[in-house]
Amino acid sequence: MKKMDQLLEVIREQNLNIYSVTEISDGQSVTVNLKDCELSESPVCRNVYSVAKAFTMAAVGLLYDEGKIRLEDTISQVLGALPEGSDPKWGEVTVEDLIRHKTGYLKKEDPVQMFDLDVHDMRAYTQGDWLAFILGRPITGQHGVDGSYTDTGYYVLSRMVAKRAGRPMQDYLREKLFNPTHFRDWAWYACPQGHAYGGTGLITSSTDMAKLGQIWLQMGKWEGKQLLSEEWIRLSLTRGFVFGRLRDSRNVFSKGGMFNQRLMFSYDEGCVIAILGYTHEVYKIEDALFPPQ
Repeated sequence: MKKMDQLLEVIREQNLNIYSVTEISDGQSVTVNLKDCELSESPVCRNVYSVAKAFTMAAVGLLYDEGKIRLEDTISQVLGALPEGSDPKWGEVTVEDLIRHKTGYLKKEDPVQMFDLDVHDMRAYTQGDWLAFILGRPITGQHGVDGSYTDTGYYVLSRMVAKRAGRPMQDYLREKLFNPTHFRDWAWYACPQGHAYGGTGLITSSTDMAKLGQIWLQMGKWEGKQLLSEEWIRLSLTRGFVFGRLRDSRNVFSKGGMFNQRLMFSYDEGCVIAILGYTHEVYKIEDALFPPQ
């Protein structure tokens, strides 16, 4: 494997608290369980935190390819009448605004600052209706221009995917993505109404997480079958949907989650790296694997 030995070396040298790593290169996938640094038949599954946003974005892409959703579709167009007490400005927010965290919602100007589903206990605010609570938060900026990085916008996307797919997003992804790519173990935290968190809460292994990176690396294909269109893959990368370029001078893209969950793929080197861990030292790994040129 192109990167695995290098990856294990930096983890040992830096004594990083990493549980599991997967590399896909040359069509081969290898996973190492870091408890003993040996190949393991039993997957280590953890919350991938914000890497989940990439899977929600993929769900939007699947609907986009089916002609069931457009980037310019607004929340009102997809969900219909907003819940009572909503800020009407939410109705003008588009799918692309939500993907790019450009909804106009500025968490610093909201006394409640409801934006992180992993930190905040939604039961303290919502009485079980997460959508009504989120859309009731004030928008003080301009959608498409201003915004804050939040989990809650991706929960709204989860609801919009469910509306257009005709079933909860996690069930739609099971049919369209997880089953075709042979996900072994996964689950997704759901709200009291049964909808996936969207922005976090996906439980899976590094082996299965890496498969999404492989789809992006292969321009939407998995085992020769086009699961996502090449158009969507290119659109997501050029518009900065979830995956960010790791180095300005390299063709490497990455999405991270809290405590060093990481999904990276390199078009230059033809490889995917997925990491599950509990550490803040992610940049040591990135710098070692993909140093600036």
